[in-house]
Amino acid sequence: MQPFKILCLLLSIFTWGNTGIGKAESFGIKFLGDSATTVSRSAGVMAINGWTNISTATFISGTILASDGSVSATLTRSGPGAAKSWHSGSAGDGGNGSLLDGYNDCMINGSVTNILSGLTGSAYTVYLYTAGDTARPANNTEWLPNYLVNGTEYCTATLNANGAYLGLIQGGLTSINNNTYPPTLLAGNYIEIDNVVPVAGTITIAANADNRTWRSPLNGIEIVASTKAPLIQLPPTAQRLYTNGVAQFTVAAKSVNPVFYNWRKNGINLTNGGNIYGAQTNVLIVTNLTLADQGDYTVVVTNFFGSVTSLVAHLNVVAPAIADLQIDAFNQAYLVQTNGLTYYTVSLTNRAPDGTWTFDLDIQGAEDAFERTQSPQQQQLVNSLLTTWLIQNPPSWSWDGWNDDIGWFSLALIRGYQMTENANFLAQAEYGFNYAFGRGWDTNYNNGGIWEEQPANVDGAPGKNPLACNSLMQTACMIYQSTGDTNYLNKALQIYSWERTNLFIPNSGLVCGNISTNGIVDTTPNLYNQGTFLDCANLLHNITGQQMYYGDALKAVEFTRNHLTSNGIFNNGSTGLNTWAAEFARGIGHFVKDNNLWSTYYPWMQANANAAWGCRRPDYNVSWSAWTQPTPTTNDLIANWAVNAVAMLQATPASEPGLVNCTNQLPGTVIGTSGSWSNSGNTIAKVFDGNLNTYFDGPDNSGDWVGLDFGTGVSNVVGQINYWPRMGYADRMLGGYFQGANNASFLNATTLFTIATTPPEGGIITPQTITNTTAFRYVRYVGPSNGSCNVAELQFFSPNPLPIPPQITSHWNGSQLTLSWSNGGQLLEATNVTGPWSTNTAAVSPFIITPNAPRKFYRALLQ
Repeated sequence: MQPFKILCLLLSIFTWGNTGIGKAESFGIKFLGDSATTVSRSAGVMAINGWTNISTATFISGTILASDGSVSATLTRSGPGAAKSWHSGSAGDGGNGSLLDGYNDCMINGSVTNILSGLTGSAYTVYLYTAGDTARPANNTEWLPNYLVNGTEYCTATLNANGAYLGLIQGGLTSINNNTYPPTLLAGNYIEIDNVVPVAGTITIAANADNRTWRSPLNGIEIVASTKAPLIQLPPTAQRLYTNGVAQFTVAAKSVNPVFYNWRKNGINLTNGGNIYGAQTNVLIVTNLTLADQGDYTVVVTNFFGSVTSLVAHLNVVAPAIADLQIDAFNQAYLVQTNGLTYYTVSLTNRAPDGTWTFDLDIQGAEDAFERTQSPQQQQLVNSLLTTWLIQNPPSWSWDGWNDDIGWFSLALIRGYQMTENANFLAQAEYGFNYAFGRGWDTNYNNGGIWEEQPANVDGAPGKNPLACNSLMQTACMIYQSTGDTNYLNKALQIYSWERTNLFIPNSGLVCGNISTNGIVDTTPNLYNQGTFLDCANLLHNITGQQMYYGDALKAVEFTRNHLTSNGIFNNGSTGLNTWAAEFARGIGHFVKDNNLWSTYYPWMQANANAAWGCRRPDYNVSWSAWTQPTPTTNDLIANWAVNAVAMLQATPASEPGLVNCTNQLPGTVIGTSGSWSNSGNTIAKVFDGNLNTYFDGPDNSGDWVGLDFGTGVSNVVGQINYWPRMGYADRMLGGYFQGANNASFLNATTLFTIATTPPEGGIITPQTITNTTAFRYVRYVGPSNGSCNVAELQFFSPNPLPIPPQITSHWNGSQLTLSWSNGGQLLEATNVTGPWSTNTAAVSPFIITPNAPRKFYRALLQ
């Protein structure tokens, strides 16, 4: 295992990840918190896979395994500080947010000696992780933290815990510790000592052995067997970039000289030329990016003792969509990255970091962008934003009496965990939920519910509302998804049941604003309440599969569309609503995506996304919340207003997903309920006559249906259904559904799609993509209750056939070979059939080859 992997896991969690270079024998030791602190996720202690994770208070001597489990050694600890660790996580930590993952507290008269014996390697690189609770030395008159490695003293200046959050910083080394701060000594959170030779198979590492500093912290120790073959320390990273942009891939490798680099794309060697630069250096540059540059990039690092290949770094090249332009503009306007911190500012002119819960709402806009793009850069931004937020707002958060604030804290963190796998975010999300739910859930009034603000902090009458309930409910659902801990799911169900009884009106879909201790309910609707409730209902439907939650979500959406828009557009210029529309944009985006309701809601979402972008102020390309009016250029727009448009555009794809526009209409025999209402003649035959002015009007109020029989021995996969309602009676299709079956009685039929909203009239087609790949002989539409199966026209389509694969052809005329290929591919050549293959950048189809020595092999890489 290469050394930077573990430091990354310890400090940055996900930034670089495993390079897959595990050829060198390595041992890792991670010091956890005090024995008095529970070593668990909720305490914030982050054990490292493949390492020996110890609670120093209880560990004296024992066997440790190499990171790959192949060999073992013995660790023996001694000294007065061997049992002393700093607290970790949400336990008491001096109030400075230190470490969240523990360290051995090697203090004055508290030195520690670690003996690693039984080592078989001839030499090792030693990495000491040294981030303490505060920076040492704190000034230029203190002694330096000091460490002995096989009797040689190394002194360094260490960063505090805040530095540990931010990534890898190698500290400088000196052997002088005379109360004089070396001006050139760098402060870092790890130090590296190369070529340490074991003495009789033993390496001895001591901390603060000279008793000259207040603290010489040890978060962990890693030793890696030295090898003359190259060792990749920092692999190239994946990127998502725009067309016409520039990609830069960098690799950092430890190697004896000379060292050689060879970059590859999709396994094919790259050469300099065209838009490729640095193909044989440690930095590869690809300019003027096109879609053809997309692919998997690796680098082979070689010296005279061996070679190693990096992990794949995928380059995703895209043409920027409006949603990209929106998040880029938001970041350009509000994002600050300085002194290792990353944050959004309060407003366009107030460049101070945004507040506590308001900063979290900004962060959720960045999280929305990662959900859409899966961009590695956006993932890193989410990690950096949340890391900075925790530095600025460390637990315990007891200073904040508002439970909805704690809910926003925790929701941003759990979403961040699911995006980055940063275990610290999960730990703090769990802490936040448990803290707010533990103090906020109250049964003395209203038979339950969560106080928005703790009664002791309220000047007037306290209340319970969706702001606190929904943010914490979403958090609990996502913690359950992340951990499988049913305790969180049960609490989410508990909160939902209470809110549905006390604050939700199922018949209309209204989410009420508040209930006071006297039982009076404020029925004023708010877009953010509708949106957060929608997200909760959708999460619980995804988790449980229970239809009630889907129905509640649908009602909440329809209430919003009918009562909280201006001609269908969200529009509110109030300056006190912060992320007024973002919560609903996020909720509708999740609901529509998870339930494939694009054909129903995409036009409405797109209209709002277009309005949000269209009303932007031209100088910053950011928008306020009144999307039907231009954003004033005289207004000092705060980030919390501008993030509404960000969320709406990230939730709305550039084009309707899954809309196939199939062209292969399926014929069949019309089947269904015979007869018509009052024998009017409006029978099932009218549904397939191509006339929108005719319709089926079934003989019964409920239970009637119409469909097609494809014929004996024929079955078809349905890729798309088009439907039109009876003019003036479109609402009679709401709740109707389509089924497929392989028996005429439709026994155990498969429901393909349920109509969730009233389709438009006026001859407007409503297409619905069907993703079920089962082939059926029979398909039908079943009308809802009291709808008499009214429908004007139906069309069923099979999926469009796959395009004919590109062809490569050859022609030999006796002296020359002509190769032809399609789709603008590239010609590759090699002197061996197994490669390596290189690109013939001069070759275009058709390409004429005159054989000559040496023998060559050719193949075409088709785009």
